[in-house]
Amino acid sequence: MVDTKSTNPTSALLHVLSEVLGEQPQDIDILNGPFTKAFNAVGIQDINDLLAIDPMVDFNDITISEVVLPSTPVKGPGSGTPLSASSSRNAPNLPRQRHLKIVEKRTILQLQIWFREFSARNQNIPPVRRWFSLTSVTFATWRSTYDPPHAASTAGNTLPTGSTQTPSALDTYQKGIKRDVSEYKHLKEDKYWLNFRRQLHLTALLL
Repeated sequence: MVDTKSTNPTSALLHVLSEVLGEQPQDIDILNGPFTKAFNAVGIQDINDLLAIDPMVDFNDITISEVVLPSTPVKGPGSGTPLSASSSRNAPNLPRQRHLKIVEKRTILQLQIWFREFSARNQNIPPVRRWFSLTSVTFATWRSTYDPPHAASTAGNTLPTGSTQTPSALDTYQKGIKRDVSEYKHLKEDKYWLNFRRQLHLTALLL
């Protein structure tokens, strides 16, 4: 019997939030963690939405509200005498607005990278179910061995299956460069010399 929970994109997102990022859903939004609030703000409703965003760009204009506990005793009226500890505890919590921190954005980016790496090695596992293989412990272990420069170079050299890379104008020009002296024809008239000289200089700069 197939576990429908492990094939549900919404359940997969809840798994990542609770079991990987350590955020349990709360009835009051302001009590939710920063990742939950940010996901809600940009409209992430399931794990496929999480894969579709660019966390380093799409969260730039997002602000989240947090409850901040008073860090110092609340002073009483008049002489400035601090209230008792019990009165300080009863002081209202102060909400503040902030953006996601860079490290929080990069954590989301690393979730996407982990999924792509895991998927490349586990094609036999259905895509949504792969997320349930990830826990806070395995993610922390993966992050400790993650090498961004190597991952970037590997990703840059790998094309999706069935896709083709469109050559740039520079690539096309370089393929047309004559590299053997025998390929050049004799100039029949002097008027062709300037054009040949310009092309020769340009070729020398590109080689």
